[in-house]
Amino acid sequence: MSAKIDKTNVTDEKEREFTSDEVRDHDERDSLWVIVDAGVYDVTRFIDDHPGGEDVLKEFGGRDASQRFLEVGHSADAHELMKKYRIGRVVDYDDTDVPDGTDTSAPEYSEGVGWLPLMAGLCASVIAYYVLNYVF
Repeated sequence: MSAKIDKTNVTDEKEREFTSDEVRDHDERDSLWVIVDAGVYDVTRFIDDHPGGEDVLKEFGGRDASQRFLEVGHSADAHELMKKYRIGRVVDYDDTDVPDGTDTSAPEYSEGVGWLPLMAGLCASVIAYYVLNYVF
């Protein structure tokens, strides 16, 4: 999969536009905004529900969280959920913090891959049981 930043949802003409300074003012628990790939997200109502805890959201409050969001490897569901909190875009967005060629769009997963580790563990358990009970 070639990696690149997906900015297709950033150019909606009806979106509100913010400067980085405006976003920077929203760094407290009662008004918490983050930037991910030039999108501005009001995560104030999401703080208590964030699976990674509130600390990481507060750490990036009012700032660009693109790199951290990428490093965590959020699921396709997380990318979908983000749409609910998007309130606009940053007009003076500087993407130099996100390395060239990185892909912050939803990852592509093949069906059934999640079962592979479970099945491998189950097979190993069955073999170990057989060996311990019937071979020795």
